[in-house]
Amino acid sequence: MSSGDAKLFARGKVAELRAELQNNGKRDKNHVAKKTTLKKIVANMTMSNNDMVALFPDIIGCMQLPVLEIKKMCFLYLQNYARMKPEIALQALPVLQQVRIRITGAAIAKPCRILKTRIH
Repeated sequence: MSSGDAKLFARGKVAELRAELQNNGKRDKNHVAKKTTLKKIVANMTMSNNDMVALFPDIIGCMQLPVLEIKKMCFLYLQNYARMKPEIALQALPVLQQVRIRITGAAIAKPCRILKTRIH
């Protein structure tokens, strides 16, 4: 792991990460800053009990960006929190329908199974 990657694993505060996601830098046409922030969120979500669920609306907003790497991280976030809080996954369904990207069955299979068991 490089020293740049080590910074991703620092415990982040939800308010700071939200501000980074909402920062619309006009110079950042490739969404590099958003990618870095999403990597921090995924690292915090996976390495600790740092609850990132409060960022759900911001993550949903990022799903509509035309960058595949960003979409993958957003789906990873959604998949993680769909297990713990299935009610938030229901909120994402309209956005998933609007995004209209090709998603493999494996990427959405687990959240769908969880939702199906909760609905029935």
